[in-house]
Amino acid sequence: MLLCDNQDECNSAAIDSLNEGLRAGQLCIYASVFNGNKSHLSRISSKITNYQVNIEKGNLVIIDFLHFYESARASDLAPFKQLKVRIEQLLRKRISEGKGDTVLIFAEAAGFLSEHCHFNKSIDLESWWNDAYFDWLKNKQLNVTIICPHPATILNKESNLYAKSHIGNVHSLMVELQKCRLRNRNALRVLVVEPENDIQTVYHEYLASVGIDAVIVKDVKKCLEVIFTVSDEVFEVVIIDTHLQDNLSSAIELAKTIKNAKPDQRIVLTTTSPLTEIRSKVTSLGINKEDVLVKPFALSTLTSIIRTH
Repeated sequence: MLLCDNQDECNSAAIDSLNEGLRAGQLCIYASVFNGNKSHLSRISSKITNYQVNIEKGNLVIIDFLHFYESARASDLAPFKQLKVRIEQLLRKRISEGKGDTVLIFAEAAGFLSEHCHFNKSIDLESWWNDAYFDWLKNKQLNVTIICPHPATILNKESNLYAKSHIGNVHSLMVELQKCRLRNRNALRVLVVEPENDIQTVYHEYLASVGIDAVIVKDVKKCLEVIFTVSDEVFEVVIIDTHLQDNLSSAIELAKTIKNAKPDQRIVLTTTSPLTEIRSKVTSLGINKEDVLVKPFALSTLTSIIRTH
């Protein structure tokens, strides 16, 4: 979930995300309610790397999402179900061409519903995206990242915080771009162990933007190399995702190894597992429950934890 102050900020986030995805060889889908507007699409396309070439090669798909928004507002999610089938077809074609199974979707309809205060409809649509994501994950059909921008100026109003909470609860991360602009020149240094490439990118860009220097690795082996073979590396916090190799124990064992060698090292765990399940495993390691972040969580919460070191 991406909280933007205005449409220009949302457009910039879309451009950055799409360019990053294209560089990484992903199938990139840009679904905006403004894509039927020629002037909007002209501004966006001029800033996307090799725009026309990537469309012709099937690397970039542009969808006018206005009809989808109108259908969702009428509680009709049939167009989204058809889109899901289309994405799966595109993916099968890419796999047959040897292009990989990674997909980036930047979808604006739910955020547009929020902007017009159709909060229940927005929650319903985001829940649908969440179900689609887990269906793809369960069936191992594709490796997908879905970015859903929402209007921060509306959702941050006190009367709308309930809606913000419920919309945020169906996302793994909540990024507030306004807070990304606040920089601390006295950079802290952290080590992040995160297996998902797209979440690695989010961590790298967000933490850098708030003045935190992050070294990001994807597995246990690389983490241990960084900690134990580079003698001058000192990290205020080590952030470990508990789903390394889809195995909770590997993350816990990694935390235990680090704590045995460096008892004063602060460790933060991120997880989708229930807090009650994690707590019993980490208490003996000296990790407080405050240092266990259950997804979804706001990246600003993680920043606050890092700065309290």
